[in-house]
Amino acid sequence: MSLGIPVEVYDTTEAGEGAKGSRLPDSMPGELVTTAAFPNIPVGLWGKDGYNRYHKAYLTHFDISINPHTGQLLVHGRSDGVLNPSGIPFGSSEIYQVIERGFSAERVILFLLMKPGHRFTKGLAKRVKTTIRKRLSAHHVPSFVFPTHEIPVDHCQRKTVELPVKQIVSGAKVKPSSTLSNPASLDYYYRLGKVEELMSRESRL
Repeated sequence: MSLGIPVEVYDTTEAGEGAKGSRLPDSMPGELVTTAAFPNIPVGLWGKDGYNRYHKAYLTHFDISINPHTGQLLVHGRSDGVLNPSGIPFGSSEIYQVIERGFSAERVILFLLMKPGHRFTKGLAKRVKTTIRKRLSAHHVPSFVFPTHEIPVDHCQRKTVELPVKQIVSGAKVKPSSTLSNPASLDYYYRLGKVEELMSRESRL
């Protein structure tokens, strides 16, 4: 080996930055480690993310072993979680993003304020869903349709307010805006913070 750099093969550790490994016997695969500084290694890298880029370039894992007879380095591939099928490297986080976006648990909830003299029924909720599916698409159909006695209204813009309701049914605690003309109307929506759990209980009754 004529790198002019002090390198050894150490055991793999998942303890993270600063962990101390142990040298492995020749021929055993492990992590390529430089055990001392060498002339062409920089002190650091410029830029906002300089330390992270420096650590990634010089101090991250690389799977390797040393031939006990010749001293030859045998590179087995990366050991940092990067996948490399057909020579195309990518991280597992890229797959996670697709799964999280394509299989999200987000649900659409529709609240109906009934006119005086009209009652909310399961049949009405079903008709609403069917109409939305026909006129828009299956993606627009709400998962749940509930009656409400009052809709939050912004007295400045004179329109219904949706964002605090969305936050509440998603499990957040909301401080009513000073422009909300009926802040007490939000109390009802807190009851639906765990809507899927409530619906599951109802289906078992």
